[in-house]
Amino acid sequence: MAKRVSKFIQPSNSTDALFRSWSKFIYDTMIDGGWVQTGDTGQINFTTVTRPLAANTAMGYVIMRMNDTLQSTAPIYVRLDFGSSGAANNMGVWITIGPASDGAGVITTSYFSSPTASPPPVGASSSSAAVVRPMSYGSASTSRVHVCVGLDIDAASQSFPVAFSLERTKSGSGNDDAAGVVLYYSTASAAWNRGQYLFAAAVPQPPIEQGIAHVHAIRSPSAQSQNVGGAIPFPMAGLLQQPVKGLVFVRAGDWVSGARIKVLVYGVLIEYQSLFSQRITFESQDSSALVLMRFE
Repeated sequence: MAKRVSKFIQPSNSTDALFRSWSKFIYDTMIDGGWVQTGDTGQINFTTVTRPLAANTAMGYVIMRMNDTLQSTAPIYVRLDFGSSGAANNMGVWITIGPASDGAGVITTSYFSSPTASPPPVGASSSSAAVVRPMSYGSASTSRVHVCVGLDIDAASQSFPVAFSLERTKSGSGNDDAAGVVLYYSTASAAWNRGQYLFAAAVPQPPIEQGIAHVHAIRSPSAQSQNVGGAIPFPMAGLLQQPVKGLVFVRAGDWVSGARIKVLVYGVLIEYQSLFSQRITFESQDSSALVLMRFE
């Protein structure tokens, strides 16, 4: 497992250096966590790539694969295209997921491919000019990755960072299984607002959820004796699926913005990082709930 943090990455494409900085942070998080870059031709060179000059423009890609014990029987390959979203200076990432690549940059039998319409599913919609104190977090292991790049920790409403969480599905005991993967992300929003359960098979995939299903206390604070309420996301594939571990949600009155806490999930204490004023969307945005990202 590996984790990364930066106080210097601005969520902007206004210079080549800024574009390279945030995109390479995501790449480095995955490499540090044990993901493997494939040998596909044409992949991005973070030293020479230049920034996008138009909206919704990809400037380069990497193809990464998981590197856990399930990879031999349930392989997961991910293509990340780095570029712009609603404006040239705004960050944007396209994600494609499948069981293999063809050696030339194409994910074969794609389980998930980012919509081509504006904005990309993982994007930021404000420039670095609005960010006084930026903060970025990344956490990964060989079968998961969670990133949130370009937070504005002084903003009451976030600057819409690039944020996504991808991990294998879970068994009833909380262990990774071969059924598929679960992707959560933010679509240029101050809230995590999309979820996708993906079967690791060439079958019709469930629709993208317009929000992330969860259950937590209405009361804020939710503390009772020494117990503090928390919520985990429930993936949907038509039917409710086993919860995953990449995100948890807490009442804003229970913890200060930016807190780092340990949460008991599937009987194991896992460390999570509060993403400051990032919120969660289900039927509507929950202004009282904070999003925490796995950070270990």
